[in-house]
Amino acid sequence: MTNLNAVPFHEKSYWEDRFKREKHFEWLLTWNNIKSEIIPFLNVSDEILHVGCGNSTLAFDIFESGYRNITNVDYAENVISYMKSVTQKREIEAKINYSSISWYKGDCLYHLQSYLPKKVYPVVIDKSLIDTIACGDDDNQSRVKRLAAEILSVTETDGHWFSVSFSSEREYHCQMNADTNNVYHWKTKRKIPIQVTQLNDKPGAPPIYYYLYINQKIKVT
Repeated sequence: MTNLNAVPFHEKSYWEDRFKREKHFEWLLTWNNIKSEIIPFLNVSDEILHVGCGNSTLAFDIFESGYRNITNVDYAENVISYMKSVTQKREIEAKINYSSISWYKGDCLYHLQSYLPKKVYPVVIDKSLIDTIACGDDDNQSRVKRLAAEILSVTETDGHWFSVSFSSEREYHCQMNADTNNVYHWKTKRKIPIQVTQLNDKPGAPPIYYYLYINQKIKVT
């Protein structure tokens, strides 16, 4: 049965309308929650792709950890314009050069590579983008598979996709044929449960966990 009151997280119009009113929101986990698990995989010179960036400050938080090159993409043009203005304001107020943080409008489900300044990245991060894509999906998880394929296409061989999800059963199935001799897929190396504290938790309330998936682009042998 369809839930008529379900929030349409999978619809672009929902996000465009939401971003007209909302200035900042962090989905599920912050950089502080996940950086100890991600940093061991990073090099300072890595160019990091943040997909479904919304109005998160993740890019600035990563920058402050010493990783300067961050490309952010979202399909809502109004939030990209807004985050560009946030970047400019921060530069003036903090006197910090954020020129290595960039913002692009682009659809992560369709021809993602065409929106980006580079063809491939060693590191990709999403925070609950995959959950929003899963909303309204079919029984075959066609939308989730499409997202996985698009991100695979913009990730370097042996590169990593760090995906934050509320689901403990998220799957990252897809396969890309670069040519007849090179076939790639995602391998989930680890699924890390991260406990979060809710502001309104009552004493004795059961713990709540979100999940960080560490996926690697692997050549099929």
